[in-house]
Amino acid sequence: MSQRYKILIVDDEASLTTLLQEELQELGAYEVNLAFDGAEAINLIQKIIYDVVLLDMKMPRVDGREVLRFIQEHSPSS
Repeated sequence: MSQRYKILIVDDEASLTTLLQEELQELGAYEVNLAFDGAEAINLIQKIIYDVVLLDMKMPRVDGREVLRFIQEHSPSS
């Protein structure tokens, strides 16, 4: 059985984010989760180790820079 890579897409534009999720999941090699703001992304990152995070930098509430700092501080490879 081949490995399914875990991807987190973080963007406040729901239509774009959902479309990207559908396209990636169709390929079959990816497990894709969505977060529509930075706070939601941080909550998911605390529970799941992702191989890739696609991150919008300009979002309401918690922006992409804060999420990136959180990832850097809590990354298992750091």
